[in-house]
Amino acid sequence: MSVHSSTGPEEVLPDEQTQEEKQPELPKIWDLDDDFLYATPKPDRDPWSILLEPLMKKDETQCNAWKEEAQNPDIHELLSILLSILASHIVNLHIIMHKAGLFSAVVTAFIIESYKTLKPDPNNTIISLLSIIANRLDNTTTPIPVLLSPTGSVSHSSPARPSIRINQFWLISLVLSLRLQHSLSC
Repeated sequence: MSVHSSTGPEEVLPDEQTQEEKQPELPKIWDLDDDFLYATPKPDRDPWSILLEPLMKKDETQCNAWKEEAQNPDIHELLSILLSILASHIVNLHIIMHKAGLFSAVVTAFIIESYKTLKPDPNNTIISLLSIIANRLDNTTTPIPVLLSPTGSVSHSSPARPSIRINQFWLISLVLSLRLQHSLSC
């Protein structure tokens, strides 16, 4: 025996009917052809002209103020004085630049000449070589081999300290004059 209860072939149960009635209706999906729901109101004029108007008023007041200043005779006098001062400073600047350039040229010539004092004296090298030869000739009974090398028995002479200091000062002077000339040209 089967225990099935049938209410009919397509009969809807009361529980199912209430569930369908409870579901809310979904809103319609927006399409490009539809109107905007929350559109901003259209302005009366062009939006760019609305934004440009306060800026134009500000510029106009500034231009009027400049025109009034330009009409003032005291301003013209002041501007001419400032221009003459500026012109004299520019001329002085060019003179200083030329003097710095000439000074660096003269200092370079002195550096070239004083650089020669930094080389070891060739006479000292010749004297030390001759003394080695004389010692060897005096010691004829026991020949001593002498190796002539720059670091060996020949004494290596260095330049005098005053020559080094003088060259340092010349080079510092050249660097400072070139730096002055460069800073004035920038």
